[in-house]
Amino acid sequence: MPIKDKASSLIGSTVLILLAIIIIGKTFRDVAFYFDKTVVSVNTPADVDKLHDNAIAEISLGLDLKRAYGVRYLTQREFLLIPFSDIGYRLMYAVEGPMSDKLVANLRPPYKGRVVTKDFADDWEVYDQQMKLKKIFARDGIEIPANAMLVYNAPKALPSLWVFFLCALSILYLAYKAYSLVRPSRAHEIPPTKPESVPQS
Repeated sequence: MPIKDKASSLIGSTVLILLAIIIIGKTFRDVAFYFDKTVVSVNTPADVDKLHDNAIAEISLGLDLKRAYGVRYLTQREFLLIPFSDIGYRLMYAVEGPMSDKLVANLRPPYKGRVVTKDFADDWEVYDQQMKLKKIFARDGIEIPANAMLVYNAPKALPSLWVFFLCALSILYLAYKAYSLVRPSRAHEIPPTKPESVPQS
């Protein structure tokens, strides 16, 4: 096989493996969130240290509406990222929609939702929307902490059957690739030779 074809095949396999890992990881993460019954209560700024990715949080702190940051995408989706009082941009409450009197009137503690930290791609995902927070805030010269977290009102629901199907295919694909790596190494193994029998006179 030409080197160019080998390189293309390797790149294609690498992309598919990464995609399979992402699908499996996201599916298992959503399933874990669905079955998790533990609620982490945050009553003081110091309690923020108890939060972790994919946790269910109930936050009894106020919101710093004056520092709310609006994010709008080309899909016309708009979000508000509102820091909690005395915490700053380390912990923000994410809501979908532009700032309005009705939205503000509905913002009352405690705020219960799903905690999200950045993933390996440096994204935070809320409401099925990937957000590159560092780049977004950097436009206005705002530096957010590396351990910044978002909380949003996520519904408790299992992934769809289609997602489970993709997850199963991804697991089968990774198993096939693992077997493909092991099989050539076994093919090069020298089979043990049987001792020759010497005829007895």
